[in-house]
Amino acid sequence: MGLTPSCPRCRTSLDRRNQNEPGAELDSWICPGCDGRFLAESDLQRIEETVEPVVLELRRIPDAEDQQRILGCPVCEPAEPMEKFEHHRDHRVVLDRCPSCRGVWLDGGELTAIQQESLPVFLVGSARYFLSLLK
Repeated sequence: MGLTPSCPRCRTSLDRRNQNEPGAELDSWICPGCDGRFLAESDLQRIEETVEPVVLELRRIPDAEDQQRILGCPVCEPAEPMEKFEHHRDHRVVLDRCPSCRGVWLDGGELTAIQQESLPVFLVGSARYFLSLLK
């Protein structure tokens, strides 16, 4: 890849950054315009393991229509159309995965949405898990 990739949403040039997220250090491309990010599928799997319980979960993700728009992979040349998939933790979060490089695009707010769970949902899930261990 010779050129700096651009955001598949707003066409702003992406910045390459190493950053610490809860549970993982990431090497990703981040859009300074819309806060979207492109990262390796393995990095997404590592950060998905982190759940942050919050009293009130506020999602700031694109609307359903925007999430269904086909996006081109920001790093493949030519831009490969990415495949849509719902996140297993939150069906309202629709992510995009490149079938060629297996990189994943997260729109602004989607990383927070998949890492946070409201405290009641977190407590119920934790109780179910611990009860299953007793059986």
